[in-house]
Amino acid sequence: MLSKKILFIIIAIMSLLIGCYTSREGYVSAHPELNPKIKEAILKGEVLEGMTEEEVKASRGTPAQIVKGTEGEFYYVYMRPGGRLTHSHDVVVFDKNGRVISSGPR
Repeated sequence: MLSKKILFIIIAIMSLLIGCYTSREGYVSAHPELNPKIKEAILKGEVLEGMTEEEVKASRGTPAQIVKGTEGEFYYVYMRPGGRLTHSHDVVVFDKNGRVISSGPR
């Protein structure tokens, strides 16, 4: 019985990962004008300085939280796999024009 549960969990995780990659591929295919470095980052689930909000969402998905700053900047907060928002998260910082100025663990 336990092995069936484990198998189900493995299949569910694989389906989610494949779904993420497929949506990334779909976004890149629908936007042939993308810079090659941006395309590669999206396909890998990475974030680069200069990316737009839309490109970050295509790469990382919907953020767990969006925080507005005091100078017009804003932040996307993503939980790391298996982590809790308060202890294990990545933050993407956007300038007031909606472009990434930094990203990484916090």
